[in-house]
Amino acid sequence: MEIRAIVLDVLRRHLGETLPEARLTAIADEVQQALTAAWEEVPLVDEEMGYTASLELLDVCLIDRLLNEGYDIRIYRSREPVRPRGTLERKYVEHLLKK
Repeated sequence: MEIRAIVLDVLRRHLGETLPEARLTAIADEVQQALTAAWEEVPLVDEEMGYTASLELLDVCLIDRLLNEGYDIRIYRSREPVRPRGTLERKYVEHLLKK
């Protein structure tokens, strides 16, 4: 189910008796546009992502395991960076040094 459809369903359940359908649809459209402006979907099989499904990885890779079980997996990234470059790498190295 797409984001817009999910938002519209929630709006109908909570506000369906107080707002007209056209207003609920307009709100769902606006939420969809805001999310699309801030986030982009990253294809699972993509050169940039570096991921392709692999039978060897089923036991260690959550994505592979879920795909093999029939789940639909979507990965999104913010269109703009939200933290300074290298932040996560430094935290990982600091964690290793503490061991």
